[in-house]
Amino acid sequence: MKRTMLSLALLVSLVASMHAQTVTIGTGTVVNTTTGYPTPYGNFYYGSRVQYLVTAAEMTAAGGAAGSIVSLGFDVVSFAGQPHLNYDIRMGHTLQSVMTNWETGLTWVYSIPSYTPVAGWNTHTFCSPFNWDGISNIVVETCSQNSSFLQNAVVNSTAGAVNLAKYYRADAQGVCANTAQTGVSLNRANMQLTFGAPTPVEYQSNSAGATLTMGTAGTNGCVAPIFTQQAYVCGASSIAATGSISFSSTALGMPWDVVISAANLAPLSAGGTAIPAGIINLNLAAPMGFVNGFFGSNLPNFTFPGVSSASLTWGYAINAAVNNTLQSMALNPTAPGGASISQAVEYHCVNNVNGVTTVAGPTADDAGVTVNLSTPQVCWPSVTMFGTVYTQMQVISNGRVMFQPTVNTDMSPTVAEAQLASVGPFVGYWTDLNPALSPTASITASQPAPGIIRVDYVNVPFDTDAAAMNTFGIQFDTLTGQVQLDGLTGIVANPQTVISALYDSAYMGLSRGSGATDGGLSAFAAGGSGTAVSPTAMWYDWYGAVVGGAGRVSSLTAGTLNAIVFTPSPTTAPNYDWAAF
Repeated sequence: MKRTMLSLALLVSLVASMHAQTVTIGTGTVVNTTTGYPTPYGNFYYGSRVQYLVTAAEMTAAGGAAGSIVSLGFDVVSFAGQPHLNYDIRMGHTLQSVMTNWETGLTWVYSIPSYTPVAGWNTHTFCSPFNWDGISNIVVETCSQNSSFLQNAVVNSTAGAVNLAKYYRADAQGVCANTAQTGVSLNRANMQLTFGAPTPVEYQSNSAGATLTMGTAGTNGCVAPIFTQQAYVCGASSIAATGSISFSSTALGMPWDVVISAANLAPLSAGGTAIPAGIINLNLAAPMGFVNGFFGSNLPNFTFPGVSSASLTWGYAINAAVNNTLQSMALNPTAPGGASISQAVEYHCVNNVNGVTTVAGPTADDAGVTVNLSTPQVCWPSVTMFGTVYTQMQVISNGRVMFQPTVNTDMSPTVAEAQLASVGPFVGYWTDLNPALSPTASITASQPAPGIIRVDYVNVPFDTDAAAMNTFGIQFDTLTGQVQLDGLTGIVANPQTVISALYDSAYMGLSRGSGATDGGLSAFAAGGSGTAVSPTAMWYDWYGAVVGGAGRVSSLTAGTLNAIVFTPSPTTAPNYDWAAF
């Protein structure tokens, strides 16, 4: 280690400050129509997914450099449609030079429940930057998921010599996860990419002679600035991960050093060490040194004679209190100035980064909002329904929460439909509600306490009468598996007077959907309880209107039932037992 420290004076690399820079990719005036694709803002079909290919040569020619991309913009000519719901942007490196296959494993950089394009440049500032390696082509994916259609935004694009776009659109739910293809196109939407400073001036950057990068596996979130990688932990205090450490040097095969520290990176302003023409950012007060070629190593053998680059994997566990920081040095004692130091890279864990406490539910009639529970935008625990773990749920304006790949917004409940595979597991008071009729109506999903997920319907009227408003809640305890319907005294009688079973029917309870059997009507009464007699039987009370008139399920007519708690059955899994209050 003494020999290593004496060599620090030989460092000659120092990177100048670099300010954020916005570059434009594409200046063409090719436009899509209000019904044509591809477009980053598509709603002529319910859902629209598109991937655009951008080459490294284009980004470099435009003035981009390796490092963090912090925002993305699209040039809209005109828009007269409805807001794009669940609008997401993902990015990633790719080996493709023609947009042929869907690129997988992309990094989720932007998500918003609702976005309305405007004429001109629409800039989306990322939740955390995307780290471009400076040499790879990239793929940009946009996707939105509505439950109705209107028209596309008209966007300026540039035609390429090869296909630069791939897209899928459908009048269905689950488009963003669908791997089907509608078409490919030469046309790629014009973009503005904002590049942040790849490394602050007071941090050491990779020199020409030694580079070190640390990637992560099993992370769940956006990429941090260039000199760090972050693990985003949802609903837990620690995470085990494998870091992929890549090292390259012009002096491979010669002795070199890796220093690892549990301390944070130290900029100059926070005590980093400055030496002539270089910076060391590790806290060297008490580092552990692993030196290859001097006195052995506790890490894998880092010497790779006869090659110009190398990659290795080092497994490590991290938690919210410990950071893993690496910095490497390559030494070549046979050459003048033969020492090169890499940038410091840091891997650390942050609990509930970008997490929220409340997600807005649907505001329109017969609509649904998908809540992706385990993303950094939400960071909630998964929910188990009928023995299956779900990382997303659909909040439906018609009084129920569903767990399946596609959203079902049917407003006319039937017992037969509750048993279908296409419906999937669900729970709630399923009837024809319309939050758009009342300015005081709201539907929200929230995490009021660790492990608890709630969906609250407040002042949501029946579709036929804005004055007949309903308030109730659906709660999931992810630790015990309990599912609770509560606030049921806030459900009023449906004043529907039209002779129709569509508007007046109601289903209260829960079902596994696929393979569910009809166990018969349940009399949910305060103080009562029930034990599952079949793993597949539904628990429900149903009001099936065949003539007009006010109605609701019979369990609520006495006005005393306020809550039903469904608890995983210890004897008839994966069904539930129930108790009412």
